[in-house]
Amino acid sequence: MTLNAMVYAPNTPTLIGDLGVKHTETERALNEIGRSCADRIDTVIVVSPHFITSGGFGIVASERPKQLYDFYGFPDSFYLVKYDPPGNPEMGEMLIRELLKQGIPAGNATSWGLDHGAWSPLRLMFPDADKRVLPVSISPALGADSHLKLGMAIRKVSSEHDAMLLVTGSIIHRLDLYSKGTGEMPEEALKYLELAAKYMVAGSWEAIWNISHDLFIAASPEGGEYPSRVLAGSASNRMRGRIMAQELEFNAVSLTTILFSEGLR
Repeated sequence: MTLNAMVYAPNTPTLIGDLGVKHTETERALNEIGRSCADRIDTVIVVSPHFITSGGFGIVASERPKQLYDFYGFPDSFYLVKYDPPGNPEMGEMLIRELLKQGIPAGNATSWGLDHGAWSPLRLMFPDADKRVLPVSISPALGADSHLKLGMAIRKVSSEHDAMLLVTGSIIHRLDLYSKGTGEMPEEALKYLELAAKYMVAGSWEAIWNISHDLFIAASPEGGEYPSRVLAGSASNRMRGRIMAQELEFNAVSLTTILFSEGLR
């Protein structure tokens, strides 16, 4: 038993229903990843940048995490989509204990559940909702190093489970461009996307965090650098990535899907 795979995937609400926006490559990639990993996965640990805590890391260690519709102004049909997978409270409690043992504050976030940043890609990967799901927060107040250690703790507790780590977000996340209707993605943001994706695939995590601050600001990655810190802490030395899909939405948001596993070149 081990951490069999890691996935970085988009979490846009437009993956949930029809807004006239097609994400053919992203949907195909998420479907393919789910099919290829289904027999090797019992539990998906999901880190969504929409689940943010301040006093420590939140882990939803419940038998059945509640589905959250944490998006607004969409058609009614979006709020009728159901995704109701079982949880893994035992693994959640193990992760909490491991973090506390390292002196990192963590607890059971009983008031949270599966936000759209978790279930929008999950329902395309595992549409039967038959994999156990363990939602985990980011906590910017704890700093970058704690997120690296969170990733390490996830890898450690995964040694007793057949698990996948799903980290969601967008490398470019410029909703201000959508609201302004400029229709043009800044070259600096596209350069950040190119470099960040390249370094993620290679497992060159430090290189991501050393990309020019101006490029970082231009892209405004969702969750900042914390999602990549969790991935870096969880990855083994032999784990490499493959870009499964790369799309843009409204010239404001990037949709990048990367599958990480051992043996990829």
